[in-house]
Amino acid sequence: MGSTRLYLEYELIDGNGRLLRKGKRRANSFVGNIIALLWSLMTSKNALSNQYIGVSRTGIVDTGNTARSLTISTRANAGAGDHTFGICVGTGTTAVALDQYNLASPITHGTAAGQLLYGITTIESLIKGTTEWLFRIIRSFSNSTDSTITVNEVGLFFFFMYSSSLSSQFMLARDLILGLEIDPGATLTMRYVLSHSIP
Repeated sequence: MGSTRLYLEYELIDGNGRLLRKGKRRANSFVGNIIALLWSLMTSKNALSNQYIGVSRTGIVDTGNTARSLTISTRANAGAGDHTFGICVGTGTTAVALDQYNLASPITHGTAAGQLLYGITTIESLIKGTTEWLFRIIRSFSNSTDSTITVNEVGLFFFFMYSSSLSSQFMLARDLILGLEIDPGATLTMRYVLSHSIP
């Protein structure tokens, strides 16, 4: 039987480039939207015309708790400064639940108190082994404020176009990483590793 896994990695580096903390663990954290996404991908095309159909696939819930239909574009490679999708972090400590659609307390991009500078979200090339395929999604967060910021949660968000001119962001995974303190000048790098393997 095959196995699909999501892993979470992080590295915390101080302002002098010294590694302060490093970790990796399995992230059993996909929220219900992952199944809704797969279902939408498999049911939103007309098999005869190969065109996207306009009926609502109400399984996917965006970060405003609104059901959206999937039609055109999906991606997770957010640009620098965009805290609406890609890998995002927050201060919330609410337990992970299947019906969650956003972080409990998102940290926004910026240099004001309580904010972090969001780097680009990089998606590495797909690695195809003989028994496992995987890829990594990576983002760094820098503290340019005068105070320590504690990251307690991390989420993986995708950007979706659900019509020719409308878009939303959707959370597919959320993990608690309680008490990860980022001092002024320090940088936190988060990686989600998505893999599927067969025996």
